Formats: sequence, structure tokens, C-alpha cells
Amino acid sequence: MDLADPYIQKLILELNTAARVHLSKMNINSEYYSVKDVAELFDVNKQTVYKWIAEEKIDYSIDNSPGKTLRKGYRIPKRQFHGKRHASH
Repeated sequence: MDLADPYIQKLILELNTAARVHLSKMNINSEYYSVKDVAELFDVNKQTVYKWIAEEKIDYSIDNSPGKTLRKGYRIPKRQFHGKRHASH
């Protein structure tokens, strides 16, 4: 593979841009994940994460920030997942 090839350069740029967008959506500067973030991290659906919350398998707190008035939101501390990538379902 020739990394100097303009097609390869364009592909690398597009992949890097997509990765930055994905990471920015996961709030990498925050101390917390959303339910969606945890679902993506462990490659499960959001219902599984809600089940983990209900069964107290993961730590969480209620998100009372503005905009969460219609439905309950959860803040899930990132620190509990250090070194983990897959949970047992």
C-alpha cells in the first residue's frame, strides 16, 4: 500500500474525521458516560444498560440537568470501566 497515494490520503483523512466526531459525541472530556455511550462501549443495546442500572451492576447517578425533564437521565462514572471493554451479558 502506498501511503502517499492521494486516494489513501483522502481515506485516512475521512477515517480520522469520523473517529474525532464519534469521540466528541462520547464526551471524552467528561467524567461520565451516557447510557448510549456505555451501550456503544460494550456493544450492547441501551436496554441492556438500563437493565444493568436496575440490577445495580454499574454505578450511576441521576442527571438532573436542564433538558432531562421529560425522562430520567443517568450519568455513569467512567472510572468504573478502566481497562474493561466487554461486559458479561
